[in-house]
Amino acid sequence: MGNLVYRRIPDKVFNICLHYPWPTLESLTEFNYPVGGVIDTIMEEFEDKRVGFDVGNTPFGKLQDDSTFYSAGREKFILSDFCDGYVFQKHIGDYEGCDVDLLFVTEENLKEAIDYLPNPRLKKVFKSPQQFLVFMRLKVNMKRRFGDFE
Repeated sequence: MGNLVYRRIPDKVFNICLHYPWPTLESLTEFNYPVGGVIDTIMEEFEDKRVGFDVGNTPFGKLQDDSTFYSAGREKFILSDFCDGYVFQKHIGDYEGCDVDLLFVTEENLKEAIDYLPNPRLKKVFKSPQQFLVFMRLKVNMKRRFGDFE
C-alpha cells in the first residue's frame, strides 16, 4: 500500500522504520541486524537513549546491506532505499514481547480471529482456539524469536 501512496503523492510521504531484525536474503525465518549492525554499534555510545533520525541524504542513508531480504533484485541496497527516517528504541536483544490472554480467542470468535490472519495458508491450519493461541504465543515471544541478538 505504501508504494501505491508514494507513486501518487511522493512529496507528501515519509516512511519511518522502527529498529527490528531484518530477514536474511536466504530465509525469511533467519534474521540479521539491520545494515550489518552498524546502527547497533553506534547506539552503544548512547546508553539507554531512544533516538530518531533522518536517513535520506545523510551518512546513515548510505549504509549498505546486501544480505537482507530487502536487497533482493537490487545491485546495491542502502538504507535510504528502504526508509526516510529511523527510530531506535533499544537494542534488539533488549526487546521484550508480550503474552496472549488465553481467553482472547474462544470457540465463538475463532472464525473472526482466523479471518484477520494475513497469511492465507494459516487460515486453513487452525481448528481450535487452543491451536490459534499456541501459535500467537510463539509469535509474540521476542526472546524465543530473536534470542541470539545480544
